[in-house]
Amino acid sequence: MDEIVQKDAVTIQWLHKLFDDAYMKTSIDKEGDLMVQGSHKIWVEVDGKQRFVRFMSAFNTDGKAANTAILEYVNLVNTEQIFIRANALKNTVIYDYYLWMEGGVTRKNFVFACKEFEVAVEAALEKDKANLIL
Repeated sequence: MDEIVQKDAVTIQWLHKLFDDAYMKTSIDKEGDLMVQGSHKIWVEVDGKQRFVRFMSAFNTDGKAANTAILEYVNLVNTEQIFIRANALKNTVIYDYYLWMEGGVTRKNFVFACKEFEVAVEAALEKDKANLIL
């Protein structure tokens, strides 16, 4: 049985080892940020109070795309995909998901959440019929 990991044990270094042990390609940059490389980059952050782990991917948009088109796309993703959240910020679309750790989480939960986030982002990118995302 997969034991419960308490939130105070979860750090970037701990997650780095966990994802490496799960045969996921990872790296920590010079700022100390954890990145999981799959079909796209997934940045993994631990909340300063260790309440949650955030999974985030960012993509540039076509600089020529109208803001209204980007907002319509983001709204479509947020309406049709409840697992992730999409945001538009200047020429970037950001997808994220928060895994809350109150009461503890299993090691498998972290790995499955990261993999499911990757699948959800791929599904969101498929909704970009206007080719707004580069």
